[in-house]
Amino acid sequence: MKFKSLVLDASSESKALEICKAELSGTTPSLIVTFFTEQAGREHFWGQLKALVPSTPIIGSSTCQGLITDQGTCFDQNSIGLLIFEDPEGLYGIGLGKITAEGGEPAGASAAALAIENASHGEESPVLLWVTMPPGDEENVLKGIRSVVGPNVPIMGGSSADNNINGQWQQLFNGQLYKDAIVCSALYPSCEVGIALSSGYRPSSNRAIATKAKGRTLFELDHQPAAQMYNRWLKGALKDELAKGGDILMKTTQSPLGRKVYELEGFKGYILSHPASITEEGAIQLFAEIPEGDEVICMTGSIDSLTEGARIVSEIAREQITGPVSGALLVYCAGCMLTVGTEIERVAEGVKNTLKAPWLGGFTFGEQGFCADNENRHGNLLITAIVFGQS
Repeated sequence: MKFKSLVLDASSESKALEICKAELSGTTPSLIVTFFTEQAGREHFWGQLKALVPSTPIIGSSTCQGLITDQGTCFDQNSIGLLIFEDPEGLYGIGLGKITAEGGEPAGASAAALAIENASHGEESPVLLWVTMPPGDEENVLKGIRSVVGPNVPIMGGSSADNNINGQWQQLFNGQLYKDAIVCSALYPSCEVGIALSSGYRPSSNRAIATKAKGRTLFELDHQPAAQMYNRWLKGALKDELAKGGDILMKTTQSPLGRKVYELEGFKGYILSHPASITEEGAIQLFAEIPEGDEVICMTGSIDSLTEGARIVSEIAREQITGPVSGALLVYCAGCMLTVGTEIERVAEGVKNTLKAPWLGGFTFGEQGFCADNENRHGNLLITAIVFGQS
């Protein structure tokens, strides 16, 4: 099992392709996973890359403003990061499902079924699934994938992102780009795999019951308008938006809403929902669902905790590997990246020192992962890591 990470400047497609040709010469990669910036989402380049390795499945996602690798961070406008898998003893397949009026559930099921079929591994469950999807219906996408693989196969990945939350995100499937597709890879690697999902947040004492909620809209907390109570928790920071509605995304990154979803041996696990806006009626629009009747907790995070979180998550996944690490994939929430600012360099350094192997990460608009209670979930402001051992 071998990995190679590449960082490319796609402002010159010909030069980027020359680098790829040289790096891929004489090899037949088992899989290529990529993150690329909004400006690098040009189908001509991806078609040419696919032509260099016609038998290699390629799967990828646009990322918010930049990417992060063992080589550091890259925020050039035309950045592409590739993680190249070489695992002749493993099996890898990819599948695609397009979201229609029926929603994300059938698309998720279709993508997972095709990925397993294309891996040519019969009916055996994959070790894990790596998945990319547009933001908006992730809970139902996971439901569709679970209908194919059951509840015990880890589903790891992140939602596609763009620079300014204006719908310019894309998903890559081989040489083609989509805006409305679930792209999924079924992995049967020939090595140990470690996985982890967590965040850099802690629960505060501010909490209430979601007495009225539907999907990603939270109407009431303890029978009071949700935005009013949340504004009190944030000591009036949302007073302008409370008066007339509006975007609260950046104001709430360090104080999102969370739910305790499990408790194991005294350890409590939380899934976060990032408040996106307040409606004129005083409801809160979220990037992840909060079910009615659940206890809602105001979580707290800091620059230091968000910076340190990626190293901790990578370390948890690394500890599941008995030998050396050969490579890794990382998902780091775009909201966290925007909040930590230049401290993102510390994130890269911490993960690099922990893994000591090639790795690739992107900045996503939602994260999916396998929690410690063996349940796949979608959440926000999370960090996920997949670490591969040696064959």
